[in-house]
Amino acid sequence: MQAAIEGAEAKVKQIKAELAQAQSDRDAAKASSDKATALREKEAAAFAKFKSDSETNIAEIGRAHV
Repeated sequence: MQAAIEGAEAKVKQIKAELAQAQSDRDAAKASSDKATALREKEAAAFAKFKSDSETNIAEIGRAHV
């Protein structure tokens, strides 16, 4: 009976350690995902400005050649 209790306690300790690692991994993954999302948003904004500027320039070139 004592061996079963000790085995169960060891299993609980192992599961708690695994849980802590999983939570740490999840937090790291979330931080990485948030960082990637921020970068994509920044790049999307830069592209939108570039696209708008390019469309304006193309339209002006078209008007200049008329």
